[in-house]
Amino acid sequence: MRTEQTVFNIIWLDDQIDTLYKDSKRILRDAGIKVLDQGAHDVEEFEKQIQKFRYVVDAVVTDANINLKVKEDFSGLVRVSYLIENNKRPIPFFVYTGRDSLMRDNVYKDIIDKYVDVFEKQKGIEPLINAIKETVLKVNSKEFRIHNKYKKELEAASLISGNEDVLMKALLYEDAGDWSNTKIYFNSMRSVADSIFSACKREKIIPDVGDLNQISRFLRNNDKNDNETYVILQEIMPKPLARGLWYFLNITQDASHNKDELELKVVKYVQETQNINLFRSVLYIAMDLCLWYAKCKEELNAPDYKRKWERRGISINSERPQVKKLIQDYEYEGIVRKREDTGRYYSGKYLLANPKDGRYKEGDTIRIIKSEDNDYKFCSEEGEEVDRFVFLCNIRKV
Repeated sequence: MRTEQTVFNIIWLDDQIDTLYKDSKRILRDAGIKVLDQGAHDVEEFEKQIQKFRYVVDAVVTDANINLKVKEDFSGLVRVSYLIENNKRPIPFFVYTGRDSLMRDNVYKDIIDKYVDVFEKQKGIEPLINAIKETVLKVNSKEFRIHNKYKKELEAASLISGNEDVLMKALLYEDAGDWSNTKIYFNSMRSVADSIFSACKREKIIPDVGDLNQISRFLRNNDKNDNETYVILQEIMPKPLARGLWYFLNITQDASHNKDELELKVVKYVQETQNINLFRSVLYIAMDLCLWYAKCKEELNAPDYKRKWERRGISINSERPQVKKLIQDYEYEGIVRKREDTGRYYSGKYLLANPKDGRYKEGDTIRIIKSEDNDYKFCSEEGEEVDRFVFLCNIRKV
């Protein structure tokens, strides 16, 4: 039984293409390599061919010194590399030249090294043929195609150990369209989010407000700032993604169980529909979370970086208008007084815990965050009954 040969379509650019093609036609045919339009003689012909065959070309082969009128002129090669780089899909690019050593010393060396593999004509065409076949098969593999398509997302995921591998496996699963093991992959996406926010807490991108659901609530309420301990000074996560995170956690939490009492019954839904579209929505949010974390890391390294959240009461003397607007968490502001007979400190109707480490002194303006009933009631020198007591932790000097 005859096995159908894999065909590799190439565009071959060389000013001597007629002779080269004639001499190598047989070996190329035996290797399954087809030279489209029997090659191109110059950059202009190449540009027409790359447009004509942009959906079928598998690789490009070109000479280094395309313009024979000007020796050591590799500008044509750079033009070719530009056209290939700006193609909508990746195309392997090879240089087949008799001027290998000269090209390596040329001013275009950095550009050439970035885009191409170089083969010497003096060593024959077989090494080039082998490289074309090996590279094209790799580029056309599912793994390569997916990694190239989601390069930025996978690079962002790699900032946290293990996440790139988890995300790549999920992308391969999504590409296959299999729905039978979706529960496992829902769980893996939640683990990606968990590792991201654990890193965010370690690096002080967000405060430690609790578990994933509490983090989501904190990030989703940028304008309300109803957390009892922390206040947001500047948007930490864009609102669409913060809302997406809320959806993401609801779906993945439900999908991690099979219990009938679950509200959404995600696993049952996937089994009934026999598709993974719901999983795809979670996967793409996970990738956005990876990109968001990468951006946060980049901001952390900026010299003018300022933290976007603050513990309530720590910087109440800040001149930033957003801080003045948001911090409304104290019940009293006044001046510290001291009773001469007892040496006790008070302010208004509040008896203050004795100061330590210079926390406050007589005459300071303070704010009181929280107070409780005072069993030791007395009348201040100003004639006001002092009936509230304040622990030191609830006193802030302005």
